[in-house]
Amino acid sequence: MEKKKPNENVKCEICNIEICSSTFQQHVEGQRHKRNADAAEHRRRAEEKCGIFVTGYPLTISQDELVTYFSKFGSIVWTYFAKNYSFIDFSDPAVVRCIMQTAHELHGKNLTIDYRKPKPINIKPDPNLEDTEATIESLKTAESFQQQLRILTWYLQGRTNGSKCNIICRDFRKILKASFPRCTIFPFGSSYTGLNICNSDIDIYISELRKDGEDDLQYLQKLKSLLNKSNCFSNVIVIGQAKIPILKCIHTPTNTSCDVNVRNLLGVCNSRLISYYISINPKIKEIMLIIKYWAKVHKITGRNCYFTNYSICLMIIFFLQSTSYKLPSVKLLQSDSIFDIIQEGWNGGFKPLPVDAPDLIAASSITLLRDFFSFYASFDYNTYIICPYLGEPIKKDLFEDPNNPLEDFNAYKEIISANKSKPLKTNATICVQDPFEHSRNTTPIVTKITLNNFMLYSCHARKLCEDGEQALLYKLFTESPRNVQVEKVMMKQFTQFGVNMSLNTTYLRRKLHEADSSVTKALKDLWFESVRDFALITLRDFLKFSVEENGGPSESKLTKTDDQTDIHCGEQFHIASFKCSAKLNLWGSRKAALKAFDKTHNNLIDKETEITKQLQEMYKHIDSQVNVIEFEVILKKNYEPAQVTFMLKRVYSYKKTFNDFCSFFAHKFGIWLEEYENDLNNDTG
Repeated sequence: MEKKKPNENVKCEICNIEICSSTFQQHVEGQRHKRNADAAEHRRRAEEKCGIFVTGYPLTISQDELVTYFSKFGSIVWTYFAKNYSFIDFSDPAVVRCIMQTAHELHGKNLTIDYRKPKPINIKPDPNLEDTEATIESLKTAESFQQQLRILTWYLQGRTNGSKCNIICRDFRKILKASFPRCTIFPFGSSYTGLNICNSDIDIYISELRKDGEDDLQYLQKLKSLLNKSNCFSNVIVIGQAKIPILKCIHTPTNTSCDVNVRNLLGVCNSRLISYYISINPKIKEIMLIIKYWAKVHKITGRNCYFTNYSICLMIIFFLQSTSYKLPSVKLLQSDSIFDIIQEGWNGGFKPLPVDAPDLIAASSITLLRDFFSFYASFDYNTYIICPYLGEPIKKDLFEDPNNPLEDFNAYKEIISANKSKPLKTNATICVQDPFEHSRNTTPIVTKITLNNFMLYSCHARKLCEDGEQALLYKLFTESPRNVQVEKVMMKQFTQFGVNMSLNTTYLRRKLHEADSSVTKALKDLWFESVRDFALITLRDFLKFSVEENGGPSESKLTKTDDQTDIHCGEQFHIASFKCSAKLNLWGSRKAALKAFDKTHNNLIDKETEITKQLQEMYKHIDSQVNVIEFEVILKKNYEPAQVTFMLKRVYSYKKTFNDFCSFFAHKFGIWLEEYENDLNNDTG
């Protein structure tokens, strides 16, 4: 039997297209394939005649009445209700045959019933979704490297709205200017450097907001309150347990995720530094985009054990500093103290110097790519640190000895000796030092397998560059070297959020008989217990989860999970751990149910319990023998500041149920808790 060639085309039967075998797995994991697979599943059920199309009923009829009527014939598994027509699927095709043989009447109207017809699968490409295979195939036939580059740039950035970042910053200013007239909005990250791709998040730093005595969390909570009152932002969540607390939200007009912080000015400085190096020569941005995408498709960058995009950018800059291209070191850029920007002891300022780099001007983009891959295919990662600050490799053992003078790192020595930061992690597989925050290794958890794969791909990419420009980008993105290993990492679906203790805790002070305003450890412990109890109320009573409490030590220290990135928690302790499952989605329709709710109940628990009863009544005829969601939730407590962190890990979920629930719960729990505590404070019984 003839062995299949590594780049032979393979046909996807779902999408009815042929794809290069090397990108087939990427296609299967993509949105286009998943969308067509869902459509194929609906088509299969329709072809097996498990569903009916219903019309002719009066416009006054409710979905509940229609479902109640047809549930008499058999078990219903899916419904879609519109004003003048509905689709209903049953678990058994025999039920549908029985319905088709019977006349039906509701409210004096004869119903028209037909089999639900299969809907053709739409295989037309959606311009709003990534169409990786089509783009890569077009790179194969491009006439020149510049044409390949134009195709790739259009694919990565051509559909982005260049003014989106400005629109988002403008809306932040509008909302904040009344309460914080002196604040300044700084975008940073890939949206600032111009290395963003379609649907990239926006990172924002807001300065001059904090009043004396306020910490980051207090400020972010005020910001959250202002954003919630606006029509521009939704899904506003404060994550306070991170090393740098952030606020996450969605800018509704552009449907863009935003991460906001009020402390990390160094993030802005890092982005300005990358932008400065990009501005030296347009070829630098070209190779950064190519290498960024190359690393993505070959799973060199990503979460957990992989490189970050930021570390890859630093490696490109370092390569251009330490070779004949002679880009200036960060130390040289910081030689003029007038430009210093001191943040927590680190200097993030620099003077943008003009650069005379004849070798860089003379080199083509292909030559730069070849030299980059060659440089890192043979770099001694065991011995040397990649140090953009000095622009040259520095031995790891210089940082391992605390008595080493380290003449170029005075700020580092002062900060480490004062225990304001942990030493640089040089014992990692690879050490890419941050150019400003010298105690930070930007690649602390890259594994040996990932580094080895990076070197193998770099060696192979160097050879491709040497072969010439014909279909070069196509080959870079599709061809793989031998001996590449797969990093076996369990990719858990995970989310976490935190709720902070408010000062409005009269109901707890009554238990302790405290009249003063101090927040004692005993008061915090009572609050932790109260949050745990209320979490059970929301899960069991409001949302009707089956909740099973896990055993385990009650004071075990928090360990970092696989899916956490840049989460450096303070000392946290276990409060509780639950296994949760549900057969019905009782959270997705709560907002609609609340609008029609009889607001005679005065407290939260009665109100939400009544809404749950109404939803259960509406869904009583839906077949609910199978769980739609299963997950674990862990509650951790932190004393300074007093906070409970919720950590949710997916076990099983039907389609996007887990993600939808996490978004709902992270947004709603804090609102519910505040209302619940107000009820307890007002209860004088």
